Parts: sequence; C-alpha cells; structure tokens
Amino acid sequence: MKKNMLLVCFSISLIYILSACGNVKTNNAPNEEGINEQFARELGKEFIDKLYTVEEANLDLENIEAMLEYQNDFSIYLTDDEFEELASKRFFLIPQEAAEKQQCTISVHNIEIKISNVGKESVDFDHQFILEFTEEKGNEVNTIEMNGQMTVSKTDDGLKISRYYDSEFPVEMLNP
Repeated sequence: MKKNMLLVCFSISLIYILSACGNVKTNNAPNEEGINEQFARELGKEFIDKLYTVEEANLDLENIEAMLEYQNDFSIYLTDDEFEELASKRFFLIPQEAAEKQQCTISVHNIEIKISNVGKESVDFDHQFILEFTEEKGNEVNTIEMNGQMTVSKTDDGLKISRYYDSEFPVEMLNP
C-alpha cells in the first residue's frame, strides 16, 4: 500500500513538473494567443528604420516607374490593404522627398516600441523614434521626434503591419 501511494505521489509530482515546463514563455515563443510579440516588435523596428533612413537622396521623384518600384519595396512589411492605403498617399516617398529638398541624409535613432494591446491574431504597439537630418558635411541640421501606433497581425503570409500611423512629417522639411 505504501509503495502504491508513493508511486501515485511521485507520478503526480512528475506530471506537475512536466506541465510547468511546457508553460514557460521565452522571448521567441508565441504568446497564448499565438502571435510572437518579439518578432512583431522587430518587424515594426525594421519597417521604421527602412522607411526613414535615407543615406543618399537619389530617387527620381519625376520618374513614376522608379517611385512605384521604390514604394513596392515596403509591401513585404504590410498587409495589402495597409500598403495600398499608404502608397496612395505617397507616404513611403516623403522621407526621400524631404532629404532631397533639404539636401541631407536622414538617420533613425532610439526606436522604442511598446505593447499597448495583445489580441489573439494581432499586437498593438505605440512607438517613438528620433529622425536626425544631417547635411553632406556631417553637420546636424535638425532632429525631429516622431511617435505613433501600429498593429502587427498574423496573416497567411506571416506577420504583417495591418495599421500604421505616425505623427505627421513636418511640412517645412518638404520645402527648401
């Protein structure tokens, strides 16, 4: 009888230990809802960095084909609907246009992305970052703090940004 009781207690303890090990959440594991928050955050950072970093303003803003091709580079980050919405506003071209008009480069610093809501198929983030405008000689011309929100959703094609908004790019940077 003691052996059976000891065996039952041992079995129950082993089950508890094994089930607890299965519930450990790592940074690369999806949350209970199935979306990997760390990968979603990295996607957002990569998108912001690619969108706003301009090392050389060499996009011909008069060449419609070149502009469309440039905009299409961002489609891998966004759902089809969000890409069409932003592309129709020429959103992806604004940093290029500002860099050309100001005759400077743009670099992105201090990207901070914080979770504001987690759903079953998506994660909402608040984000902020700093844009630094630098002239050819290396002198800093201006810095702008940007902030906004984005939603990263699970799609058939993997994680995609389904909603993106940031504070408006200063209009004065688009005028020489």
